[in-house]
Amino acid sequence: MKATDQMMRQDMRRLRIQPLLHEILHIVGKHLSDEDYRRNALRDLHNELFDKFHEMGIEIVSDHMRAAMGLPARGPDGWTVEELIALEQKRIEMLTRPIQLVVPGQER
Repeated sequence: MKATDQMMRQDMRRLRIQPLLHEILHIVGKHLSDEDYRRNALRDLHNELFDKFHEMGIEIVSDHMRAAMGLPARGPDGWTVEELIALEQKRIEMLTRPIQLVVPGQER
């Protein structure tokens, strides 16, 4: 991956973190009364949460963004059809594996 590609990916992550932070700070802000304290607290909270979310790789990809990127739609449970098929195939594979019992003292 080129350095410019890495920079672009990080910029997109920054853009995807912002909607999550906006909603969190909107909720938190309603619980702070003093206007000056509120402004400073929200700024500090924004910076700290932004840094933590960025460090952890947290970002929001909405259904609208997924469609714009050409990704398949997610169902009501949060999975794409392809992901559900892959998960079900893994479950079937686990169910069809032979069971191997090991009896103490009779190991090979």
